[in-house]
Amino acid sequence: MAWGCPLQLLYPVLMVLLASGSRDAVEEVHEAVGQTLSVQCRYPAMSGPYAAKTWCRRTAIEHGCNRMVTTSRPRTAAEVSRFTIWDDPGAGFFIVTMAQLREEDSGVYSCGSYNSFSDEVTAFRNISLVVAPVLTASPSETTDPSILGFEHRNSSSPLCGGWTSPRLLVVSVSYGLLAIKGLALSALCVLLGRWRCQG
Repeated sequence: MAWGCPLQLLYPVLMVLLASGSRDAVEEVHEAVGQTLSVQCRYPAMSGPYAAKTWCRRTAIEHGCNRMVTTSRPRTAAEVSRFTIWDDPGAGFFIVTMAQLREEDSGVYSCGSYNSFSDEVTAFRNISLVVAPVLTASPSETTDPSILGFEHRNSSSPLCGGWTSPRLLVVSVSYGLLAIKGLALSALCVLLGRWRCQG
């Protein structure tokens, strides 16, 4: 029967579908302009020579990531402009900080290990950073509570839209990928079931 060859590929495909997606998950983080972002990135224990860690910004090119700061040795702070990274392999994590955040810092970042030979980043955590200006009330708005309430409602609508749009996009894409994986797994399970019934 012609099922023999595709079935040999079925189990590896199932494993890839089940394993993929965990490192592709994107967490959304909101910060205000001027604040400092601090991210802790955990990783499994690694044996052998020291593996550099990095904080990079994702590009539109598939799997592209511009490195912002990279470690050169453990337990020593590496600093480039507003970016700092500190790695403690014994504890299994490193910390990245971005100081004096700006609106243009908004984007998707990854923290992971960096292989200088292949110039590749293996992501441990993906962060969608949204940096927004701090909203402050002017003195004239605070004198009349009804005006303050009205102004607050009017000003919150665009802010909410701006803050939820990236979240909706990330959630939509994540659920879309999960749905595709679910359909693929279902189809593979049906094929496996048919093969076993016919076998």
